[in-house]
Order: sequence, then C-alpha cells, then structure tokens
Amino acid sequence: MGRYKVIIRLLIACVICGVALWQVESNFRPVSVQLRHDNLLPFQLKDVNNIRLTLANGNEVVLETTPSGWMMTSPSEGRAIYSTVQRLLDAFEQAPLQERIEKEDLALRQLTSADFGFDNPLGRVSFRSPRFSMELSVGDCDAVTNGLFVSLDMNQGRYQNQDILVTVPSLREFFLKYHYNYLYTRPR
Repeated sequence: MGRYKVIIRLLIACVICGVALWQVESNFRPVSVQLRHDNLLPFQLKDVNNIRLTLANGNEVVLETTPSGWMMTSPSEGRAIYSTVQRLLDAFEQAPLQERIEKEDLALRQLTSADFGFDNPLGRVSFRSPRFSMELSVGDCDAVTNGLFVSLDMNQGRYQNQDILVTVPSLREFFLKYHYNYLYTRPR
C-alpha cells in the first residue's frame, strides 16, 4: 500500500509540473508574432535579417545578416557596424504610436495620402525576417503637432494598413542619419 501512495504522489506531481510548464510556455510566446498596439511597429524586430533603406532620390542601402554579422550588400559590399544597425532597429522598434488616422477619417475629411507627404515620401524602410515583412514609408512632419506621418505596409497577406500613423519626428532623423555613410565601414 505504501508503494501505491508514492506512485500516486509522483503521478500527481508530474501532472502539476506538466500543467505549470504548459502555462509558462503559453505565456511566453515570442513577442515578435504578437501585435503591439502602443508602438508604431506591430512587431519586435529581433528576427530581422534584411533591412532596405531607400531615399526619395533612389539611393538605397541594403543590409543583411550573415554568420559573421551585418553586411552591406548594396550599393557596395562591406561590413556594417553592428551597434549602428542595432540603434537603427531600436529607434524604429521603440517609436511610440502617437495617433492613428484611419482611412475612414481620411475619406470623411476628403484627404489623401498625398496630403501627408506620401506622394513623394522622404523614403522607405523595409524590414524582413522569416516571420514577417514590412515596409514603412516616411512622410512629412506636421507643422502644428510636430508629429511624423508614416504609412506601414505588412506584406504576405498578414496585415495590410492603409491608415496614416503619427510618431515622433526623431525617427525621421534616424532614417536620414543612418543612411549610407553611417552604416558602412571599409570593405574587408
């Protein structure tokens, strides 16, 4: 009889441990696949393996991860500065969402995306990872609120945003500052 009590207690302990592990595992799903509503970007950028920065004049920088770190593949090839790329990713990932102007509001106000600078945007930033692909168009700054207008497009049919998003104007400076000259070191 003593043996059965020990076996039953062990089975109960195993069931409790299994339930606890299942609970912990379900609470810690990767944040990169969970939508975030208080930030400009709906996902974290920790899985990003390709970044493309394109200015309105057509100048483009393409960065990709390799086993040896971030590499620039266009307009020339060379090693990118890891800390600089990380600051760029952090700036976009942590940018707050100050306001969302929904497409219905645009129609009611008889506004188009051109009214926010998207007919000829300052540029575009695209982030790609195994889980998602997104492109962010950088528009004008609002003269009254000093907010930066951006438009976000998520590819692969997962998320399509036609709303105008408003964030901090410092994101515009990050976009310009970390273009070609700041992301590139001498080829090796």
